[in-house]
Amino acid sequence: MSQRVTVLSSYRNLLRTQQRVFRNDHKTLRAAKIKTREEYLKNAAENDQKKLETLISQAKQTSVFLSTHVFQGHKQNNEDKFVVKMEFSPQNVMEQFKKTTEKKQVEK
Repeated sequence: MSQRVTVLSSYRNLLRTQQRVFRNDHKTLRAAKIKTREEYLKNAAENDQKKLETLISQAKQTSVFLSTHVFQGHKQNNEDKFVVKMEFSPQNVMEQFKKTTEKKQVEK
């Protein structure tokens, strides 16, 4: 796969993760999208293969972190209870991340 395709794939994956994690928090979702775009544009002219691999790895790690450590909750009715909906188990996300990392090591 070309480096450009890999970078764009990591960008889209990160945006999808943000969309899922910050679904009902439009202000945070917008801020996350803006920051992600800024970071990708800042490194758009990067040609160093090692640096690109590092940046792609960081994007994958960020996606895993958001999926496993950030949860949005909302107050349930007028009670002092909050409801948090967890769609993905941390184990499944970590297994996927390990598979991605292993593929990268095999390709080298």
